[in-house]
Amino acid sequence: MGGLLAPGGIGGAGVNARYLERSGIGRAESVAAVTLASTAGFAVYVAALVTLGGILTGTGVPPIPVPSRWILLAVVIGIAALAGAVAGSPQPPAPAGSGPRDGAQPLGRPPPPAAGRPAARW
Repeated sequence: MGGLLAPGGIGGAGVNARYLERSGIGRAESVAAVTLASTAGFAVYVAALVTLGGILTGTGVPPIPVPSRWILLAVVIGIAALAGAVAGSPQPPAPAGSGPRDGAQPLGRPPPPAAGRPAARW
């Protein structure tokens, strides 16, 4: 519904950002994630457009110089080691009440009664 009222996909981006916020991610992080996804999609679109345009017009795509296999292997191993170090590092405990599901109730159900009070019958 948000994509119908706003121009150029802004509504869909707003819906995605709001979903991320409601999932417990901060506003800055959710906007950054949606912006990064949109920018990556635009970059892939332009790359595909340029590649297909070069192929269809007959001009071709100029060859890209590729480094040797050993350099590529070293780069891949370095990236994997960095990702493993980041993923394996201990995370500080989150403060109580900061999780996305803390205090959340399933839709359609009333919250549980407070201690010492009987549950309301509807």
